[in-house]
Amino acid sequence: MSPEQYAVRQKIPVQIEANKPVTVEISSLSGNGVNEVGIQCSPEIWNSLTNETKNISVRLVSSSKPGTQIGGVALGSGFGFFLGYVTNAHYLFYIGGKYHAKASVEIVFSNAPPGVTRADILIGKTPADTGLCKCALNF
Repeated sequence: MSPEQYAVRQKIPVQIEANKPVTVEISSLSGNGVNEVGIQCSPEIWNSLTNETKNISVRLVSSSKPGTQIGGVALGSGFGFFLGYVTNAHYLFYIGGKYHAKASVEIVFSNAPPGVTRADILIGKTPADTGLCKCALNF
């Protein structure tokens, strides 16, 4: 199993433009803890995104089940465990919700380079998803 297969629950291709919202459709939350959300992009793109500020805007647009929450919004904070296994992956925030909840999340990157930038948004697995932990957090 590759590091990406081990750590990533969902990979979503996106096109980023400065100050334009990117809407991400998360197909299924783990329900047994929070899922890390990160971005996979080249080091040059990452440096551009974090050049002047480490802030992003994140908003939960909708969820198929009540109780879905976003937190830990900290571009490049070093938070995150599973996404650290993936090449050129960087933590953005976490999302937690009931098992199999679907969510629509809007992300705005204020420091995107000029033009359209392609990247992948990664939804990470939880320890319970990988069998490392049999514990569960109930949302």
